[in-house]
Amino acid sequence: MPEEWATQHDDQFRVTLASIGDAVIVTDATGAVTFMNPVAEALTGWTLAEAHGRLSEEIFQIVSAETHDPVESPVDRVLREGVVVGLANHTLLIARDGAERPIDDSGAPVRDAEGVLRGVVLVFRDVTERKQAEDARAELLARERAARAEAEAAVRIRDQFLSLAAHELRTPLTTLLGNAQLLQRRTRQADTITERDRRSLHVIASQSARLNRMVQTLLDVARLGEGRLTIAHEEVDICALVHRVVEETLPILEGHTLLLDCPQETVVVCGDELRLEHVLQHLLQNAIKYSRSPATIAMAVTSDAEQVCIRVTDHGLGIPQSELAQLFHRFYRSGRPNAQRVGGMGIGLYMVREIVTLHGGTVSVESVEGAGSTFTVLLPVHVAAPARLATT
Repeated sequence: MPEEWATQHDDQFRVTLASIGDAVIVTDATGAVTFMNPVAEALTGWTLAEAHGRLSEEIFQIVSAETHDPVESPVDRVLREGVVVGLANHTLLIARDGAERPIDDSGAPVRDAEGVLRGVVLVFRDVTERKQAEDARAELLARERAARAEAEAAVRIRDQFLSLAAHELRTPLTTLLGNAQLLQRRTRQADTITERDRRSLHVIASQSARLNRMVQTLLDVARLGEGRLTIAHEEVDICALVHRVVEETLPILEGHTLLLDCPQETVVVCGDELRLEHVLQHLLQNAIKYSRSPATIAMAVTSDAEQVCIRVTDHGLGIPQSELAQLFHRFYRSGRPNAQRVGGMGIGLYMVREIVTLHGGTVSVESVEGAGSTFTVLLPVHVAAPARLATT
């Protein structure tokens, strides 16, 4: 009866090993093969009948994938140390016909009821597909890194060109703008030119000033890329600054109506007045450019003990939800036909975000395509340090 039970148990064990998806080789205590399942036969090229009684090293030949040097058999190590072992990464199984397959495996001791080591069970699998997927991922990663490095190099070259061009343009533009403004003052005093010529001179001066601002923006973009853009830290009356920017914007409203809601009291932030003026000018000019004439543009300023909030709202083209995440990226330009007809270099909102960030603030946008946009700038309110009492 015990022998019959042992035979049944052994048959059940062999059927189980024969039906699992991994390759299985079983050896005795000398390392000689006593069992192989069909998967192991397929991977090694040996049948159980051919392999039975042969040492496992002859059937299960493994080498390093990198050097093709022989690798110690896990069967030998299990027999020597009596512990579960696994193969190192990058191991190849050399089949009987010389075919090479990358494998993963582990070997475990087989012990009887008294704990005596009776053999080894070796379980392994073909990882060719996994290895190919890993190699493909590695190749893709290498290509991505190379493409990123190439793109970063192109960006550096572009930024260097923009910086150089801006530096070279700044001097003649400053001279051109200065002379145009000088001519304007002289003609106003002498009243020696026609109204038509006066308008032409005004166009020359205003466009020169616009070019000058564009050049300054390009220089700021280059400084940002190099981490060299700095801001002043001075007390700035936001309400006074907003009123001045609105006053300067009125001549270019192009038939729009500008509504301003700003408190009468002083609201002070610590920052760079010139840079903050650039932020406000750009947001207002954008609202004008992207609004169909005539339209109403609103600018509102509110504040509490911690921050000042500046909102610029238009009822123009609006921005699709799909573009909002990229709106403040450098050189981003919408692909929509209506937006493409509006001029720009795609750096204005990028500069707005960077300047506001340097001031410890945030800028955000809410928009509905075809209905308009609201840009919101939040800046921390400047809190003056308490005066110290003099002591004697």
